[in-house]
Amino acid sequence: MNNNEAKLYEIIGSMLRDARIRSGFTLEQAGEKIGVIAKTIQRYETGERKISLDKLMELTALFGTDYTSFVAAAKRRLKESVSDSDDSQFSEPINTNSQQDVYYLDDEAREIAQQVYERPELRMLFSASKNVSAEDLTAVIALVNRMKKEDD
Repeated sequence: MNNNEAKLYEIIGSMLRDARIRSGFTLEQAGEKIGVIAKTIQRYETGERKISLDKLMELTALFGTDYTSFVAAAKRRLKESVSDSDDSQFSEPINTNSQQDVYYLDDEAREIAQQVYERPELRMLFSASKNVSAEDLTAVIALVNRMKKEDD
């Protein structure tokens, strides 16, 4: 892990810890909810362990935090920490373009995606491209809902 990555995971971890505490979860409770042990949550919070995208999304949802806003805030904090030090130590510039701070470029698609994430039977849609349209997401959701009704 390079310095840039290590600092980002440290920032994400600190933010996760704050969100967990604000939400009233213990390490054990949070771990149980996402299927990991408390020590793993602790390692995420210290930046000692990389957190996967799906676990980060699960934790932000569990703590009532919008994933997109969370990641954007982490990027801003990283940019600020780099500005406070020597930028030349990092091999890649940190892009703070607001268009890059969100996974879904379409606002309506982002809102629908958040709703999709909150429904376990629809989570498979997160493999979709970030350029997916709100119309495409809505059509797939309708299809999944029809299939689910047929199974019931």
